[in-house]
Amino acid sequence: MLYNFLFFLRHFIKILLTLAVATSTNISKKTHYPP
Repeated sequence: MLYNFLFFLRHFIKILLTLAVATSTNISKKTHYPP
């Protein structure tokens, strides 16, 4: 049970990190290349 929770937590953190990187790159693209 604890192992499953840790595995899920690590997976969740990886997804959060990916989303954060994607949003930061999106923001930087918008600021560097204005429409």
